Amino acid sequence: MKRYSLISFLCFFLLVNAYQSGYAQKGKKKKPADYGIKSKKALSAFLKGKEQTKYRDYPRAIAFFDEAVAIEPGFGEAYMQMGGSYFALHQYEKAYHAFEKAKANLENPNAITYYYLGECALRQDKFAEAVAYYETFIKANPAVPQRIYDSAIKSKKQAEFGAKAVRSAIKFEPLNLGDEINTQFEEYLPYLTADGQTIFFTSRRPGCTGGFNREYRDYTEDFYFSELKDGKWQRAQNLGAPVNTALNEGAASFSPDGQYVFFTACHRKDGYGDCDIFVAKLDGDKWLSPQNLGPIVNSPSWESQPCISNDGRTLYFASNRAGGLGKQDIWYTTLEKGRWTAPQNMGAPINTKGSEVSPFLHADGRTLYFSSDFHPGFGGLDLFLSKNTGKGWTQPANLGYPLNTAASEGNIFVTTKGDKGYINSSRKGSLGKSDIYEFELDEKIRPDHTTYVRGMVREKGTKKVLAAKVIFINIETRDTIRSVRTNKATGQFLLTLPMEQDYAAFVDKKGYLFASEFFSLKNIDSKETPYYDVEIDLEPLKVGIEVVMSSVFYETDKFALLGASKAELEHLVYFMKVNRKVKVEIGGHTDNVGSSAYNRELSRNRAAEVRRYMMDRGIDKGRISANGYGETQPLADNETEAGRALNRRTVCRITGI
Repeated sequence: MKRYSLISFLCFFLLVNAYQSGYAQKGKKKKPADYGIKSKKALSAFLKGKEQTKYRDYPRAIAFFDEAVAIEPGFGEAYMQMGGSYFALHQYEKAYHAFEKAKANLENPNAITYYYLGECALRQDKFAEAVAYYETFIKANPAVPQRIYDSAIKSKKQAEFGAKAVRSAIKFEPLNLGDEINTQFEEYLPYLTADGQTIFFTSRRPGCTGGFNREYRDYTEDFYFSELKDGKWQRAQNLGAPVNTALNEGAASFSPDGQYVFFTACHRKDGYGDCDIFVAKLDGDKWLSPQNLGPIVNSPSWESQPCISNDGRTLYFASNRAGGLGKQDIWYTTLEKGRWTAPQNMGAPINTKGSEVSPFLHADGRTLYFSSDFHPGFGGLDLFLSKNTGKGWTQPANLGYPLNTAASEGNIFVTTKGDKGYINSSRKGSLGKSDIYEFELDEKIRPDHTTYVRGMVREKGTKKVLAAKVIFINIETRDTIRSVRTNKATGQFLLTLPMEQDYAAFVDKKGYLFASEFFSLKNIDSKETPYYDVEIDLEPLKVGIEVVMSSVFYETDKFALLGASKAELEHLVYFMKVNRKVKVEIGGHTDNVGSSAYNRELSRNRAAEVRRYMMDRGIDKGRISANGYGETQPLADNETEAGRALNRRTVCRITGI
């Protein structure tokens, strides 16, 4: 039998039975006239139904109440009890109709009728009607427990919020992902890779690792994934061992490239509390055994719903640990020198004295989506967003109707581009208990634009895939924005990049000459956000190979280095310190604008300036030579600006190993 909420059972049936005491004195045999009806058969069915409510067998109780009203269509008390039974089953539309029938057929409907009409109307997003019913209940000032009265006041505020929000509804047209993903069972908590080509989610379904759990009368939770091919999701597959086990695994957050997963596992032998956060790494094509994040992050309390930032340095999660502001708060921990620090509470305005859960930090690094039951909303859990301004988080904003409703909206995933969202829902038309839906995200609730770079690193010539390190550095701040490693089995990498920044990108592997690329993501129309697919060939170290240093810049017609060059120059210095026997030539090249003599002199001075920078950073002068080639070795013709830009370059060539 399902576990129905205590308030559904006690608050309704005890209150209604108290009001009904006036119809028949306690201890006396009840008669049809006591309820304003004539049929003994109808009364018998009604009393049998009431008896079933004591055992919380609501479906059977409803059958008896149906029988009673079929005989006595004006049997108001039977409709009242029927409404309570449907309410306990969370069938609010049927409960609403039953309560309306009760109101219409009872000579003096008791005040609790209006309270539950308000509750049912609110849960169906009939906000204006809910407000009216709550007002009637509150004005009656009935003798009910204070918590019921307080609940009515709170729910009335939520209904008023909803009525106002409906007038400024956002765009929301959810699309079911279909039967390759969804089943007649439960699918929830979707998470996609940065390029949107792989979706991960949690499901309870036949074929799960742990099978059917007799104690909970349900299948255990496992992670599943599906890949998008030719615009269609393929049949979902179980992620498999060792991540999935005979126990429950849920609430996962995957790194943008799908190489790491942070997830929640409960009641584990290596756990520190009820539920802990674990991490697992994909090593080539096999997942390594999950590791508990340890007692610094996990406490004797409940830690769940992790979200790893796209740079891999901050982990957000929900917890009811000591030191919070409310029932459940959002916390975060940062990765410093390979270790997670003691978690910090996000504080106000994110956390409240209620519950804040399911954090999701978008790839832009500054837009946080989460669920709350306390910030102004429609009731239950609503979805909110807050932005980090650099000085703190903005006051959370409700995502709006009809994405949020009077039901509980527990989580959301937003794509890298920021134009689509994914949720799970049990709305009408679902294939099962809970399905995963995709929808276009309304402009008003979108994050900042972000892009991704997807690539493969191979050895030049042999095309052998390589396990290498890929680094993106902001050339203005020289902060490392992204640092990832390619998959050793595929040589592939995938990472996200915030817009409005210029990046120097490097690919490193021991025994190879590094690769260099420049990415400018400033002043790009948001509708034309570029997405990059790159193939990078690294060459084993040998004399004669060279790399164009894409992020070395000079003042126009001068040889002074610009500050934006330091990211690349520092990487070159690092390369020389790691490879202590390597000798290099720095070669300067120009386009054909100006005289040949002028261009040769300019290129020579520029190369010498790079050499001087390296020497100042501790590289022995005997390992570095500098030459200027002017316009004599063009890569492209000089007829266009694009061609001339390619010809203006600084090259590092290996001259000794």
